[in-house]
Amino acid sequence: RDPEARTVDDVPSTPEEETALASFRAALKEENVVVPRTMCANGGETGALLRYLRARKLDVTKATSMLRATIAWREENDIDALLSSPLDEDEFRANAAMYPASYHGEDAAGRPVYMERTGSAQFAALVTKLGQEGFLKMHLRGMEYQYRVLLPSASVKRNKPITQMCNVIDVGELSLYDTVSHGEVLRALKAIAAVDADHYPENLGITLVCNAPWSFTSAWSVVRLFLDTKTQAKFKVLGKAYPYMARRLLTDPRPQLRDAFSELLFKDKQFRWNRLENLLREGSKNDDYNGSEVIPPLIELVVGEDKPGEINELRPLVEAEAIKVLEALLLGQSVEVARSEQLAPVVALLPEQLKRLPPIKVGSPEEEARMMALRTQVLRVTEMLSSSKGFDPNALQPLTDALQTPAARRFVETVVSGVAQRVTARVLRELLGEEKATAGAAASAR
Repeated sequence: RDPEARTVDDVPSTPEEETALASFRAALKEENVVVPRTMCANGGETGALLRYLRARKLDVTKATSMLRATIAWREENDIDALLSSPLDEDEFRANAAMYPASYHGEDAAGRPVYMERTGSAQFAALVTKLGQEGFLKMHLRGMEYQYRVLLPSASVKRNKPITQMCNVIDVGELSLYDTVSHGEVLRALKAIAAVDADHYPENLGITLVCNAPWSFTSAWSVVRLFLDTKTQAKFKVLGKAYPYMARRLLTDPRPQLRDAFSELLFKDKQFRWNRLENLLREGSKNDDYNGSEVIPPLIELVVGEDKPGEINELRPLVEAEAIKVLEALLLGQSVEVARSEQLAPVVALLPEQLKRLPPIKVGSPEEEARMMALRTQVLRVTEMLSSSKGFDPNALQPLTDALQTPAARRFVETVVSGVAQRVTARVLRELLGEEKATAGAAASAR
């Protein structure tokens, strides 16, 4: 972010804050304390001073001491240079896979939304990999990005000071025992908590803790008794906040959420049908869910035009999955029909030579089981979508339109060709044996 970029200054919210701010400025002037420019990006200098005053309940002496400590800490640890230091993208992606978290638009109040899947985080492995200092540095880079980029941008967008974050924490399958019993992990998390409290005051607007298991909810009911009312109000521990986020991931057209949707559905270059199924199931529980709104994002994922100058890394993955799905639907239907008890009278009339032929197979028992499982899951997802609240068959019209685009035609050609090759290879393998099947499939591909 350009340090000269526009800043929307925060303002005192009460007469008491206005009085304390004037006294704070006088105290800093007397002690020759100057607030660094990097600390003023979020709400201007006024915003920086108000955060420290609010954190110390308008006690000017305590706020001055806290601010001086932060300035000294920033200089000692060269915090200003964090965002300008080179970022190793491969390393960043590897770390993100171990600690899934990202930013997704804004909430209703305009606050940037930070989402973290804490229950899926590999804390022990990441702390071991990065060490205490590296783990803390990764966190600090994120905090500086919030303070110096996200929050100022949100303020300009709304033309009013947006100085706090909305955090969504999915604890999921988090084991509190495993987390607190690992010494290095606990030490790293305590260090982060201390730094945030001492040097990033009043950053939190609200935290939504979702998918909280019974053990977490029970522990929170005790912990909250030790917090003041203001802090309690910033935390909402919910057992089922996921339906709202699932609906947004399924239907929100904003690029950030579309990217997050794509990343969620693909893991290790494989499409995760169970994740789409879970999203549909949970999203449909939200009052504002509309099944027809799910169709456009799915169409965009499958046959959307590539962005100019960008390489669509998901396109080959989508094509490969479409080939597997279409093959499973076609061959799976054939297998079911061929083995149907309704055909028994017809089979009884066949000559003995035909009756002695081996049953229809599409590969090894394991291959067939995987293919039939995929077919079952795809049909289940299709049924969930078509029977979901608000779904209208007319919503499929955009798919018909999208199939007229050059990108869609290329996609269809690739998928049809791929299915033909796979089916040919399966038939030849059954009839001629493995080696001849390989050669035959290669010939058909030519």
